[in-house]
Amino acid sequence: MRLVSVHDPATLRAFLSPDRGRFAYSLGDLDPFFWESTLWYGARDATHRLRAVIMLYLAPRRPCALVFGEDLAALGWLLEALAGHLPPRFDLHIERELLAAASSRWRLERVTPFYRMILRRPVAPPDEVAWLTEADLPAVEALYAASYPDNAFDPRMLTTGRYAGCRAADGALEAVAGVHVYAPGEGVAALGNITTLPARRGAGLGARVTAAVCARLQREGVETVVLNVREDNAPAIRLYERLGFELQLRYVEAVASGISAPPPPP
Repeated sequence: MRLVSVHDPATLRAFLSPDRGRFAYSLGDLDPFFWESTLWYGARDATHRLRAVIMLYLAPRRPCALVFGEDLAALGWLLEALAGHLPPRFDLHIERELLAAASSRWRLERVTPFYRMILRRPVAPPDEVAWLTEADLPAVEALYAASYPDNAFDPRMLTTGRYAGCRAADGALEAVAGVHVYAPGEGVAALGNITTLPARRGAGLGARVTAAVCARLQREGVETVVLNVREDNAPAIRLYERLGFELQLRYVEAVASGISAPPPPP
């Protein structure tokens, strides 16, 4: 195997596209909106065929490495080869089967099992919702502070126009759903940053705003719509299943830091 840096979106697209559910976030990051914030590494075999890819997203808060693929041997080799090239502290999203290999090289904190779910049927548009813009940023940030402080929201995401909200009679924002990734040119979107004010949970507001975003994406012809959800978040999983999402894969999110010493030779 040979470690390579990959700079050609077309090469990456050809590798990722056959498994759109597994690589939905990576495909989305080929979009110009995200591309400048990414670094891509690959493992090539003796025939120069690309066998595995790891993407590093240079997020404002903390870089995030996406370690997904069916060729676990090649992916494990690539993860090991990259150990000295990754930041001292980063978020790690990784196939479950490679968690032990990652644990031998990094200290892993906040290890959390997740589901990747993919939308499999049409979603009917709900009752009227508010489509949010950059002018709504203070209200969105206030809602997240109250109900979802550990979120992955980036204010730039509001510029996509794919954030739906529900407002109270006084105009206060009570629920919101939006996208982590919106790449219509790639036919991919990833839902995220979905939350409801604690006092209003159980009123169906989360379902309404999530359905609104899904329906709009489908009307636009976005082929692949996915989301990530914690395995232990049973209410959210039931909501997504009612909307037509199905389990695509299981993976793990963690915070990785501190390269450990390599094991001694046998």
